[in-house]
Amino acid sequence: MDWSSNPLVALYFACQDGHDKDGAIFAARPSKTWKYHINVYDDKSGAHRHVSDPLEVKGLRLIYPMMSSDRLVAQSGTFTLQDPWEALEDQSNREFEQQSLEIVEVIKWKVPKKSKKTLVSQLHRAGINHQSLFPDLGGVAVGLLRAELLREHPGSRT
Repeated sequence: MDWSSNPLVALYFACQDGHDKDGAIFAARPSKTWKYHINVYDDKSGAHRHVSDPLEVKGLRLIYPMMSSDRLVAQSGTFTLQDPWEALEDQSNREFEQQSLEIVEVIKWKVPKKSKKTLVSQLHRAGINHQSLFPDLGGVAVGLLRAELLREHPGSRT
């Protein structure tokens, strides 16, 4: 699951799709007891646990990627690694081993469908838009188109 450490970026993504249904923003409170970091590269120092297959990881883990792409940087991206067949909010009653649980609380806020268009317009004025979050040629093109649609039709979906 994709996350952002920037709440405005999270709000942008909650408002972008499904204008006929409510959206949501989730916040997670991480555990303070990290024992090790997961590393897909074999690290001989022992500071990181080497895991060759991310699907073998048990529990609910936070993944802070190397900021190797402009999108990850622009979106302040991070990820959770969990059972892909069960929604995160449905896992609240599951028992986890302490060392495999890196999130101790998840909070959910509803974004009403009627507010999404206004929020997208306000976020655009604050510099949170497709062009700034997808800083490549395709993102710039889509961002310019959406900005023009916003300018021509301030209440329209962008």
